[in-house]
Formats: sequence, structure tokens, C-alpha cells
Amino acid sequence: MRAVRIVVVTVFLSVIALSPAAGQIGVIGGWSYSTVSASDGGTDLDTGYRNGYHLGITYGGSGLLGFMAQALYTRKGFTTGESASEASVDLGYFEIPIMLAVKIPGFRVYAGGNLGFEVSCSVETAVPLNGFGCDDSTQAFDVGLKGGAGIQLLLFTLDAAVTYGISNISSIEGLDMKNRTLYISAGVVLPSL
Repeated sequence: MRAVRIVVVTVFLSVIALSPAAGQIGVIGGWSYSTVSASDGGTDLDTGYRNGYHLGITYGGSGLLGFMAQALYTRKGFTTGESASEASVDLGYFEIPIMLAVKIPGFRVYAGGNLGFEVSCSVETAVPLNGFGCDDSTQAFDVGLKGGAGIQLLLFTLDAAVTYGISNISSIEGLDMKNRTLYISAGVVLPSL
């Protein structure tokens, strides 16, 4: 796991180093609303949404076209079942989105890849969840796509983004689960470096 962290930090710092010299670094945080797209042996499963949050740093070049990178801690998860048998799964990820951004004064759109490393997992349920638990039921690594748009007014930002998981986060044979998350973020950026 230590080697994975070293690779992630190296990639993030490389993106910063290779971006144009006049960049912006900032702090962001906000609300996340997540679920999973799930199927068991080809049969779609009904899953519900879970509220969470995210907090981290962001860096992006200040030109019309450039890279944008983030390092985020994100709480994700999902619910399943009904009333008395409902289960709530809470997943914590360290995420590294690296995206291409198009910026015009005050507005930006961006899209790219999202790498996630599971750092926590908990399941709250009144009844067993068909063998699903945190010890050996989830993958430690998640790959996805991220896209969004945002505005900047002076040093303040407001963004809306989504991630669409493309890797299976379940390690249970036949169970396919992929993260789906909506992010609403507010932030503060430092003046150009």
C-alpha cells in the first residue's frame, strides 16, 4: 500500500510540475451523493443513494486549455434493502482525478480520469447482507471517469461534477458494483503562482 501512495503522490506532483507556471492551487470541499450500479449474475440490483462529503486540494493551470488535478478524501457508499432489512454501506476513498480543463474567464469545464484508493469501509445492517462485508468484499482500488463544470468569482469557486466508475469494486464472484457519485463543491483558490 505504501508503494501505491508513493506512485499517487508522484503522479500528482508531476502534473503540477508539467502544468504552465502560472497555476492556481486551492482548497475545495462539499457534498457528495453516491450509489453503486450493481448486478448479481446479470440481474440488476436495487440500490439507493447515500449522502457524504469530500475535502481536498486542487491545482490547475490558468490558460484556456490545461490540466487540472485534485487530491480528495471522499465519503461514498450506498443503501440496499427496505425498512427493517435496509443496509447502509459507507466507503471512504482517497481520490486523484487528473483532468483536461477548458477555461474562459469565470467559467470552466473539465473531464478526465479518476483513481480511487479505498481507505475505510463500514456496513450498518440489522440482518446479514448476503455475504457482503468490508473485510474481503471490496476492492482496494477504483478506476473511473470524472467530468464537471464550475465558476470562479474572485478567489471563490463553485463546481458540480460526477464520477462514473468503470472498475468493479466488489471482490465477490458474480457481483458487479461500480461507483456513481455527484459532487457539489465550494472552494477558495490562492492567487496565481
